[in-house]
Amino acid sequence: MPCYKIDPAMLTHDRCTVTGATATHLLTVLRKHCGETLALTDGAGMHWSGMIVEKRKRTLTIQITATMRTSRPGPDITVAAAVLPQDRWRYVMEKCVELGAGTIIPLLTARTQRRKSHVGKQAHWQGIADQAAEQSGRLWWPTVAPLTDWQRLISTCGAYDYRLCARPELPATRLAYAIPAGRVLILIGPEGGLTADEIRATEYAGVFPLYLGPLTLRAETAAVVALTTVQLSQWQGGV
Repeated sequence: MPCYKIDPAMLTHDRCTVTGATATHLLTVLRKHCGETLALTDGAGMHWSGMIVEKRKRTLTIQITATMRTSRPGPDITVAAAVLPQDRWRYVMEKCVELGAGTIIPLLTARTQRRKSHVGKQAHWQGIADQAAEQSGRLWWPTVAPLTDWQRLISTCGAYDYRLCARPELPATRLAYAIPAGRVLILIGPEGGLTADEIRATEYAGVFPLYLGPLTLRAETAAVVALTTVQLSQWQGGV
């Protein structure tokens, strides 16, 4: 079930008055009616279930029937991926959110196809991530970071417990250990691959090469496969 984000200030005892863009979407797009149930979240682990008991032109009143607090799921995964043309980049963000990424970093590399449309898009990209989080029922909503260059990203690698980079040019190696918790960084290069200097920088920063199979993957596919590989390692003890 989709989980709609609300401001906890909308709650008064066991009722919630939903206003703004969320109310407009529920009323005019989804055409919700009294008696229907909804799932609500603050995007930071709180979850409420409720029933619509009153609707007006721009507001909905929801009777809260259940409240739950959830812990942040582990591991806390950041995907830093080279920015792609518009539709393909939207695909990367949506799928990373659906697969549980906590942070998405739009990345500029030496071979990234730089476009003017990449500048000033953080708020727009965050909106895409929020929509994907809502649709997939996430209780912890992701963050889209500002556009970041390669050197700046590499300088932050020490903040992560596990550092992985998709390296299709390497012989087959497995992620031989589980990643049950901690902060994880997954690096995805551009369609043309990383330069020799960028590869050396990852190795110097202690970034482990992540093998994604024998076939050549497009950049957006690599992001999905890499994130899935890390998530599966939690249950399989390494993949």
